[in-house]
Amino acid sequence: MIYYIPLAMIEPNPWQTRTGEPDPEYLESLAEDISKNGLLQTPAGRLVDEHGNPVTKEHFAAMQITDGSWLHVMSNGFRVQLAFGHNRLAAFRRLMDITDNSKTYRGMPVEMRFLEDSQMAAFAWSENERRKDLTPMERARAIRQRIESFGWTQEQAGKELQLSRSTVANILRLLDLPEEIGAEVHAGTLSERQAQALVPKVGYLVGLVSRHVAGKGWLAPRAGYSYAENILTMLRGRRPGSFDARAMNVALILYTEHEFNAGSLGVRVAASAHADIYSSVIAGECILRGPRHGFANEEVMKLMLEIGGPENVRAYLDRFFEQPGARLPGFGHAVYNLPHSRDPRVDVLRPWVRELSRRKGDTRWYETCLAMEEYMAERMRPRVARGNPNAPPNMDLWTAPLYYLLGIPIPLYTPLFAASRIAGWCAHYLETRYVNNEPLIRPRAAYVGPAPRPYTASPSFGATAS
Repeated sequence: MIYYIPLAMIEPNPWQTRTGEPDPEYLESLAEDISKNGLLQTPAGRLVDEHGNPVTKEHFAAMQITDGSWLHVMSNGFRVQLAFGHNRLAAFRRLMDITDNSKTYRGMPVEMRFLEDSQMAAFAWSENERRKDLTPMERARAIRQRIESFGWTQEQAGKELQLSRSTVANILRLLDLPEEIGAEVHAGTLSERQAQALVPKVGYLVGLVSRHVAGKGWLAPRAGYSYAENILTMLRGRRPGSFDARAMNVALILYTEHEFNAGSLGVRVAASAHADIYSSVIAGECILRGPRHGFANEEVMKLMLEIGGPENVRAYLDRFFEQPGARLPGFGHAVYNLPHSRDPRVDVLRPWVRELSRRKGDTRWYETCLAMEEYMAERMRPRVARGNPNAPPNMDLWTAPLYYLLGIPIPLYTPLFAASRIAGWCAHYLETRYVNNEPLIRPRAAYVGPAPRPYTASPSFGATAS
């Protein structure tokens, strides 16, 4: 039954871990919605006596409670404990404070139920989960509290809290962590520390795998070397010159982050599902494995080696574009596709390639890139004049000769992209999971297939005909 309960008589669920006010902006929005449209869902609660004991169905019936008799019930020390709906209760209290017609909001409709403590505990858990109120450590403590209070096994806890038994077990393992790490989990800073430890290890791993493939021995990273210096040292076996390290560092910085590309979006999807930082980063790595996201600078360098030099660019690309659906790597970008847009990273990297080429005594690849830019600008000019998307040179065009001049094997270009982008992926993870506390990224699908079709019943499976 639904009754109109005075706000002074309503108290929160005793199992509710977070009973404070919700976000002020959300509270204002909810209060405004309630004042215009009323309650879209009625909160539920139970009646308890002055000792906090739930009132039974028989006792409730004997009290002959009506909407008009709640003041009498309240005067005898009875209270209503909300099972769920704490945000709505806060909104009603807010409306009572700010509206002229405050009498309208002195009470709130509540669906009265006969609920055991275990049911109240389950409702509180569900509400906290829906609101994403609890830190990982708070979730673990809440589960343990319920297990100890009701004598649940982990399997029973999973059933009551709508979790798998393995999830319950994994969450409870947080309570076995050393005190220092447990404090970081509770404060939400463990993933940040994991990110800081993870970023340099990816570049080191790329260098170590390269040494293994080349039949070279293990080499430890050097303290005091920059990220780029350590990677080049792993590849060469000796410390690089300062200019080589700086040029490499510029490329790594420019690759670090580039908004919602496919890999970074994959990381955010995994983070929104509350996967750990390592699993989320692996999602980005897996997407990078696809040639439509990674490998572009590798393809650029292979193409340039086939071209051979700037003097061959025009003839080679004329033949290249005779192929149906030909797409030239190193040109065009989903972000920089307006008629007169360009990739600003190119403006930063091009001078470094020019100077590196000069120092290495080999300007052939720098001049080849310039010739390719000139050819594509000429080819795109009529399209741009008609207001169609441009295909300007992107950063992959210029990292290809830079890496090649640094003596980096072509198959390492994409792993080095990951060694740079790992910092951006970690930042996306932390922002999605902890800064924004984003809901699960779950797009809807619009069915565009054929209309429903009749089928013949199968005697093997017992299906009925439509």
